[in-house]
Amino acid sequence: MKSVFTFYFILTLVALLAQSGPCYGQSSQYQRKKEVKTPEKGEETPAQTEKPEGDQLDISDLEKKYWAPKDTDFSVVQNRTYKKEQRFSGTLLGGPIINDSYSKGINFNLSGNYFLSERIGVELSYLHYNLGDNVLTSEFINRYGAFPDHNKARRFVGAAFNWVPIYAKVSLLGSKILYFDMAVSPGVGLTFYDQIASGGNQSKSSVTLTLDFTQMFFLSTNFAVRIDLKNHLYQEQVLNYTRGTYSKDQSVHNFLLLFGLTYFH
Repeated sequence: MKSVFTFYFILTLVALLAQSGPCYGQSSQYQRKKEVKTPEKGEETPAQTEKPEGDQLDISDLEKKYWAPKDTDFSVVQNRTYKKEQRFSGTLLGGPIINDSYSKGINFNLSGNYFLSERIGVELSYLHYNLGDNVLTSEFINRYGAFPDHNKARRFVGAAFNWVPIYAKVSLLGSKILYFDMAVSPGVGLTFYDQIASGGNQSKSSVTLTLDFTQMFFLSTNFAVRIDLKNHLYQEQVLNYTRGTYSKDQSVHNFLLLFGLTYFH
């Protein structure tokens, strides 16, 4: 009896499912049509409010430049607030020599530049060494009553080629923009130095190779703060202080850190 009841229950369930199937497969022609609202006078239809595809912003060119392996169409910094091209400038600098074992002092440099373009220029410079004995040399003199065998640089004149690979704008504390250049300047010149000897100093000169690194922070169209790290390399002859005779040849590599002001005309 229980099995018969179960059989009739399953049969009834199948019949109900069979009757509901055609409802889901009903043709669209018998479905209820949606009402289309008629726009009132002055009201825009949905077709009128949709933005036509022609008004969309075309960014395809910008995407090509962004993903391009090399940018040849525009510079990273397009607008230079302070320009150097076809302008003369004069600079006065002062600062110490930072690697001389026997001497110390504040040295002064006067230079003139002309920039053929924003990245290329030429420079003439004169450097006056203002060197005296440092603590090590003074202690040597007090102990032995004589100077150590060494020379003192007195002045330098030379010319250099300026190459400016970096021009940038930097935010200072979020309230001011700093504009600056960094230049690399290889050059050549003459260094004049004194050979120290008991019988009297002798003046000599030596061909000098230079490699300077310059940083300029622009204050206005006409003025900029300038920082130079100067590298001077040359050969010199050293005398024996007591006898005044030839002692040795040696290579000299002078480092100078100079600070000053540049005027652009």
